[in-house]
Amino acid sequence: MKIVEPYVEIITEEDPLKRIELCGRVCYKSESKITSDSAEEFVQRAVNRGHTSILEHARVNIPKNALLNIPGSTPYGARDRRGIYDTIDTINCRDLMATDALTVRELSGMVNAKDYVTARFVTDRGTLIQLTRHRIMSFSAESTKFIKYNDGITVVKPIPFSWAHENDVRYMIWQESCYKAEKAYQQLILEGCSAQEARSVLPQSTKTELIMTGTYDAWDTVFALRTPKGVQPQTRYMMKLLLDTGAFDNIKDKFVDNLKDMEN
Repeated sequence: MKIVEPYVEIITEEDPLKRIELCGRVCYKSESKITSDSAEEFVQRAVNRGHTSILEHARVNIPKNALLNIPGSTPYGARDRRGIYDTIDTINCRDLMATDALTVRELSGMVNAKDYVTARFVTDRGTLIQLTRHRIMSFSAESTKFIKYNDGITVVKPIPFSWAHENDVRYMIWQESCYKAEKAYQQLILEGCSAQEARSVLPQSTKTELIMTGTYDAWDTVFALRTPKGVQPQTRYMMKLLLDTGAFDNIKDKFVDNLKDMEN
C-alpha cells in the first residue's frame, strides 16, 4: 500500500484535442500511452462509444456570427455554454461537436479559449463526491471500475486532520484499516472477482484523480460554497491548494479570509 498527500495541478495544454486526451485518459490511468499523434484516435474512439463527456474539458474560440446549428439551450446544463448565434465567442467542445460542424481531427486546429480553468485533483473518494455535486462543472475521474490495483492500492493521507501523522494512535488506526481493505481487495481479485466487484471493499481514503473544468464564473461559485468553515475539511484544503496555484489570482482575495484557519 502506498500513502500519498493530496495535491492539485492546473492542466495547461493549449491544443484542444490533446487536452481532451490528457483529461480523458485519467479515467483509465492510461496517460503512459500518450504520444505526439495519439490524441485523434483516442478521442474518436471515445466519441464512437458515447464517452463524450471528456469533450467538455476543452473550450475554444469561434468566430462571431458563425453559422453553427447551436440549440437555444445546450444539453449540458451550464448557463455559460448557452448563446445566440451572433453573440457566442467561446464554446465547450462537447456542444461544438453536437452541431456536426466539424470532425474530431479539426478540434486540433481550434484556438483554446481563455475563460476557463481545468484542474487535476489527487484526493480521496469522499472529496470526489463533494466536488462532483457542482453540476455547472465538467468532470472526469479515475475509475475503480476499470482499473485493477494489482500492485496494491494507493490511499490519500487524511490531511488536514490534526492527527494525520505517524505518532498519533488515530493515524495508526486509520492506516491499519486501509491495510485490511487492501488485503480484502487483493483476496477478492485472487478469487476471480473483477475490478468493479472487488472495489466494494475499497476505503473512502482510496486515491482518486479528478479532472474538474469550468469557467471562471463557475469556479467562483465553487469557491464560495467550498471554502467557508463548516465545509468538509479535506475539500476546504483542496480549495486552498487550488487557490495557491496562481490560476485564480483574479478572484483569490475574495476567499482568502475563509481559509485563514488553514494556514501553516
